[in-house]
Amino acid sequence: MDARAKLRELSGMEYAQLVTRCNSAIFMLVSSFGKRVVGPLDGGWMTYAQYTKAVGKRYLRVATDWGKLRVDLFNHYLKPGDLFMYHALGAYAVEQDVKAIYDWCHKNGVIVAMDVSGCLGTPLADGKYCDIMFGSFGKWKPVNLGDGGFIASTTHQQWIKSVSSSCPFKGDETLLCTRLDNLPLAYKELEAMREALCAALPFEHVTSQYAGTILVKASENEVKPFLDNYEYTLCPREIRVNKPCVSIELKRNLTK
Repeated sequence: MDARAKLRELSGMEYAQLVTRCNSAIFMLVSSFGKRVVGPLDGGWMTYAQYTKAVGKRYLRVATDWGKLRVDLFNHYLKPGDLFMYHALGAYAVEQDVKAIYDWCHKNGVIVAMDVSGCLGTPLADGKYCDIMFGSFGKWKPVNLGDGGFIASTTHQQWIKSVSSSCPFKGDETLLCTRLDNLPLAYKELEAMREALCAALPFEHVTSQYAGTILVKASENEVKPFLDNYEYTLCPREIRVNKPCVSIELKRNLTK
């Protein structure tokens, strides 16, 4: 089975192609779809807004609660013809309600583009609940190839083909197949790290199944004695959460 076939199987989409970078796919997405582009307040990726503004479109942000999207507020933000772009595993820590998000958007004429960079190969990355799926194979991702990405869809096959032609993949496809095959092992490794660290932490925290980060509601000095060799970043931070906390970056400790 080649990489594209594996991605079709993992995504549940009928058509998948490789691209140079996930950012290339994001740029083409915001260029091609949506009168406006809407994304989460936090927990997504920085280029959602950057590229939308670069192509002259308006970018709006939907409210979140510690990275969790509030579908009950969508009617205040989204309109027919919009493109909604989000990560199914917000901040690499929060499982979004992918079915509820897609059901609302589909009913209201909103195109859904789902980022699965941190959850490809899990039930969150389900092609039934988005129109277009994309993801990165960059550093510290569950599929860690160093660069490259993919884009997949069932209903936009010609567009996907044109994207891959404009941004051709230049990586090692044989190695990519190996990384895709090893996804279950990567999630088991994350699970072991997450369970051990969560058991030791005496602070309130946010994380979930498959999560590559733990958002700890405490100060840096309070958390440091429990970190061992784990790397961390400090929030507020747009690609994690816009609240004070420590984001323990488990995914940076994944072995290849």
